[in-house]
Amino acid sequence: MNGILKPFFLLRELYDGWRGDRAPICAQVSTEHKWDVAATGPVIQRAHGFLLIDSLIALTLFGIAGAGVTTSFYQAVKAEARIRESFREYDPIRLTFMRMDQDLRNMVRLREHPFKGKHSGIEFPIRKGDTLFTVEYKMEGNKLYRKERKITQGLKQEKAKEQILFKEGPAAEFFFPYENDDGMREFENDWLDDPYQGLPRAVQIKIGEFEKVVSIPQGRIGHGDEK
Repeated sequence: MNGILKPFFLLRELYDGWRGDRAPICAQVSTEHKWDVAATGPVIQRAHGFLLIDSLIALTLFGIAGAGVTTSFYQAVKAEARIRESFREYDPIRLTFMRMDQDLRNMVRLREHPFKGKHSGIEFPIRKGDTLFTVEYKMEGNKLYRKERKITQGLKQEKAKEQILFKEGPAAEFFFPYENDDGMREFENDWLDDPYQGLPRAVQIKIGEFEKVVSIPQGRIGHGDEK
């Protein structure tokens, strides 16, 4: 800001010097002491008030300050709009993570309905009160579906309830914990259901740049020779 205003300060200094070198505006004689004007010379008074150049300098300064305030205001508005857009895009993903976390924590062991884990989807049984259901999360195209079906004893299967969690969004990916021969643990793309391994110790979920690991206390770590 000082660099921008420096020319105006220099201009004002030059103008003040020019005003000081001008001829006196008026001469006053003290009648109380009866000074001799010829002996003492005229008394020079500086001019006071604003002239045209003062007004121009003031208007210029106000204009610069106003432009700065306006620019800051529009930058703040744009920043707020970007934040709102980010929250709007993340909200469906946040709700999806919450729903998956709840379902995985309600998961139960059922040999007849084993946990199935693939890179593009998972399927597993859950308990709601006294009722058992199978829940499936699966990417189809660019849509993430949640399908829930009640487990019945007879041969007749009930129709699954289908819900689109988000569409036109990033792909959901799933990973499962394994321990290799060296004792190192890492997440792999598949959790084998044949032979039956039970439940995984955790499920890593990635949706775009966001990631969540859901711990499953009743699960286990897979072994490298089981992959």
